[in-house]
Amino acid sequence: MSLTLLLPQSTQEFTQPAVKEYAQFHKLNIKDSYAAGTGAMMSYLQMEKVNPRTDIVLFLNEAQSKNIEALYNVVRKELLDVGFLAVLTRDGTQVKSLMDLLDIADRFAWLNPMSSSPGQDFLLWTYACMNEEQWTDYWTQIRKKAKFFADDWSEAYSWYAQGMVQGMVSYHTDKAYNVYNNTGIESVVNTLEEGWVKQNEYVLLLKNTAAGNNMIDFFLSEKYQKLLPLGNWTLPVDQNIPLPDVFTQFVPSITRSDRVFNPGIYTSEQVKDILSKWQDIWQKNS
Repeated sequence: MSLTLLLPQSTQEFTQPAVKEYAQFHKLNIKDSYAAGTGAMMSYLQMEKVNPRTDIVLFLNEAQSKNIEALYNVVRKELLDVGFLAVLTRDGTQVKSLMDLLDIADRFAWLNPMSSSPGQDFLLWTYACMNEEQWTDYWTQIRKKAKFFADDWSEAYSWYAQGMVQGMVSYHTDKAYNVYNNTGIESVVNTLEEGWVKQNEYVLLLKNTAAGNNMIDFFLSEKYQKLLPLGNWTLPVDQNIPLPDVFTQFVPSITRSDRVFNPGIYTSEQVKDILSKWQDIWQKNS
């Protein structure tokens, strides 16, 4: 029996050894393909829809998983992990609201919402926090001021790490990551008055096989879930798994009293409409 997995490249280091061990134990032929990011994964899945080869897709966010459900007859969909977006700043810069980002728009690494998962979720967050007129003006100002525009998180983070920009949209675990790995990169995880953006990531089974279902069970098992905090720097869906000490010390705790935005409130059609509006703003003000 063979299975084909599709994952973002950022998960390869901790996922590939686990998948290899699982394949050897269960005598499976598993091909794990790692794309540059979830945007590239979506493009690939759209192209291969006529003759699908992928069995399992991992780490798609709310909107992306909904798009795949519209394209494929998804057999099974499970919540895999949870993360929260955060605005990172460095060099003494701090922000308290989305509007404050306009003051550093020319020194901020903006993520392309058409190709970046956190970029899209951030865009949807701004749309939820403002009325139509405010939102249009907000992104018009950003377009006129922005000097750094990245197609994916990795590109933006490389600029941030080098000090080329003073801020970016990333994750609330970034300070913990930098402390744990002793990167020397300065990171302030800012708490904005608009709250936080929850980013659910899913695993999807596209073909109904026993091997595929068992593989999904493995990704939800303690053996794999415990790899997520220090591998993907996200929270495992299994809340019984203890978090590393560095999470307790350096990851902001988000409680029920905090404002939390879930991009899943929007349907696929609504997301397409918001992206189309954003494209119009970006192109008209170029």
